[in-house]
Amino acid sequence: MPKMGLILQGGGALGAYEYGAVQRLNERMTEISYESRFLVHHADADGSLAPFTNMLEAIERDLPPDSSVRATESFHQLFRLRALKNLR
Repeated sequence: MPKMGLILQGGGALGAYEYGAVQRLNERMTEISYESRFLVHHADADGSLAPFTNMLEAIERDLPPDSSVRATESFHQLFRLRALKNLR
């Protein structure tokens, strides 16, 4: 992976804000990297993730509303992948 540098300016509240923004940017870059690897391994020949995202929607629809699984962090992370159906 290519490396890059970033110069932050200021201090105090500005420095804290910039540091928080950099942390979020790093998290998002990790998510994008994961999504790209996911696509390579799970997309159909035409690049569609429809079977996968349809399965996620079926789980959400069929899982009882009061299921303790719905409260887990893993469940919420998994369901963030529903957005993958918007990728082409």
